[in-house]
Amino acid sequence: MDSVIIITFIFILLSLILKYGFRGPENNINNKHRPNIKNKPVKKDINDKIVIVKYLQYDYLIQAINQFCNLYNQDNFIALPRLIKQNYLFIIVFPYNINFDKFCFFVNYLGNAHELREKTDYQPNVKAWCSTLTVDNWITDEILNKNVMLSIPESDSKKDKMFLATNENIGYKLDMSQFNSNIELEKSSLMYENIPVDVKLLKHKRFIDFN
Repeated sequence: MDSVIIITFIFILLSLILKYGFRGPENNINNKHRPNIKNKPVKKDINDKIVIVKYLQYDYLIQAINQFCNLYNQDNFIALPRLIKQNYLFIIVFPYNINFDKFCFFVNYLGNAHELREKTDYQPNVKAWCSTLTVDNWITDEILNKNVMLSIPESDSKKDKMFLATNENIGYKLDMSQFNSNIELEKSSLMYENIPVDVKLLKHKRFIDFN
């Protein structure tokens, strides 16, 4: 009887390892598994998170967003971005909100998407805006209750740096590789910019939703 229990335990353990233990970004960017549709939020959560992308082919952006969703939405619906095109800009909002830490990862991923970042013509200009709240993960006193802008430096060859500037024009460099439980901030010269679109007008634009 004991041997049966041990074998059963080993089988369950191996199953869990196979399911969770060997997940890597490259192996999951095409994994379209999603939780039960009943777990998908239906009530919109008002927020001011917005991403604006320039100088990127439409097909590349679609691929990058889908890959991010494949990475993060396999067990829970972490990111439900909405894409809107306005003239030469691609605008991304989050009708159902997204945690600040995942928002940072999303912005960074658009600039450094797996496979795409190796292409010579994949050089997007990515900037994002939001306000920071006490309940957000990674928030420090320096950026608490501020309007902030996120940007990816074009010179970042390690794919792990972002810039953050507050609406008071205090700039920081964020080391994405150190994001475990809070933000590691280093002063930078990045200046805050206002959002270059009228957010109120986006309600009337055609959009594509991702999950």
